[in-house]
Amino acid sequence: MMDLDFLKKVDKTKIVTLSSEEQFVYLESIRSKKPFVEQIETTNACDCTCVMCPRGVGLMDRKVGPMSMELYSKIIDEVNEFFPTGYTPEIVEHSQPVEEMVSSDYEITGIRLHHFGEPLLDPELCERVVYSRQNSEVEVHFSVNPTKLKPKVSERLIKSGIKRLLIALDGTNNEEYQQIRGKTVNYERAVSNILELINLRAELNPSLIIDLQMVSMARTQESIEEFKSFWESKGVNVYIKHFFPYPDVKHEEFKVEQEDTFFKGCTFPFTSMSIMKDGSVVPCCSDYNGEINLGNVNTNSLDEIWNGNEYNEFRKNFITNNLPKDSLCNRCGFYKFYKKDKEEFQEDVR
Repeated sequence: MMDLDFLKKVDKTKIVTLSSEEQFVYLESIRSKKPFVEQIETTNACDCTCVMCPRGVGLMDRKVGPMSMELYSKIIDEVNEFFPTGYTPEIVEHSQPVEEMVSSDYEITGIRLHHFGEPLLDPELCERVVYSRQNSEVEVHFSVNPTKLKPKVSERLIKSGIKRLLIALDGTNNEEYQQIRGKTVNYERAVSNILELINLRAELNPSLIIDLQMVSMARTQESIEEFKSFWESKGVNVYIKHFFPYPDVKHEEFKVEQEDTFFKGCTFPFTSMSIMKDGSVVPCCSDYNGEINLGNVNTNSLDEIWNGNEYNEFRKNFITNNLPKDSLCNRCGFYKFYKKDKEEFQEDVR
């Protein structure tokens, strides 16, 4: 989930300037005091070596393993306390189309069950879906590697009650696919698994929404139209995802020109949190090693962390440009799009 109502209150074009404490006070005053959870990392295991991912290029040094079911249940239960009927933002007045920021409404109203891991390597994934469905109105969703999406796995996922499944597939042949995702993936197997999933959907749950995603990179540009044409004909949604410039990954060769509206600056410190498999809370999906650790759900509640001194101090340092030069944010592709000049601060944020 992300607090889209916050984005509606303050257009992204009005928070692209850092270095103003006055601006922080304003943003803090309109920030939701409810803790919005964007991601829960149920496992950080992954055998892909994606070229655009810090984990894929060997930068993640955390111990690998799953999140305990006890901790996962605690998080879902606490989310349900704040959103007992789910989250439905009012987005009609927002000046920036939602589709420019997210792939679907589930990105806003639901929780992703991944961070820097492959959900299908989580041995309790289906049990987590069932627990969430039975104990919360907030939907969970996740992106999967279709090479591992064997028919028996697809059947279990559908029967667990998942309402939407996002599948990450890049390119239109095995060579392209392995260049981007590594040697452990196989294009022909992935396509076969997806087609079988579509057949199982018709048999078991025709209402299941299947989103197929390709990352827009320099090396995939010539394949996009063929990709869209083939998969749309199969009755799935196709989403061409903006390339995300993760920290510490050389990405100039992958980047393509994108409209400035996509890079107006980061709002994650004010709109959502991510939870790692050990319960550590980090501000966003870019923190692959828990570098900006703002608390731990094992010892504190989501409310205590989200509204605590440590989180608020981070927000203040973030928006006033007082983060260390070598901080994760200063190494991130989003943060650099802020203007860091006090004289350029716009007084019209109100």
